[in-house]
Amino acid sequence: MKIFLRRVTPTGCACIGLLGVALFFVVIGSRLDFDAAFFPVTILVAISALSIILFFQEGLFKASDSAVKDLSVPIGKVLLGILFTAIYVLAVHFIGFFFSTFIMIPIVSKVFGYQCWSRSIICSSVFTIMLYLLFEIAMGRSLPHGLLI
Repeated sequence: MKIFLRRVTPTGCACIGLLGVALFFVVIGSRLDFDAAFFPVTILVAISALSIILFFQEGLFKASDSAVKDLSVPIGKVLLGILFTAIYVLAVHFIGFFFSTFIMIPIVSKVFGYQCWSRSIICSSVFTIMLYLLFEIAMGRSLPHGLLI
């Protein structure tokens, strides 16, 4: 356990924070009707598991280990990710889920270093269409449409 306490990185802190938030919402979701809570709780449990895996991966690998790429992320990128998440939540509230998702994916990918705009827009389009087909058509669940649209 000492190795984790000595090498707490921004990524490790983000994993701990994400795990706490996800588990908080799992507890809230467990009080809801099973049909309504199944999908969100499943996603939150997956986020929790992946946060735990990344946290331990981060702590076990030493910086001198040349076979493993350094997993740490600069604190600025972590804070930028939190900022974009907040902007995304506000955008969903005002302009709707599908439109804000379509816009936010290319913007965030560009900010975090992905250079190809055309591929980013294509991936954003495909992802948004797949979400529409999954939720609106297959599951019959309406996602937020927003106040302005």
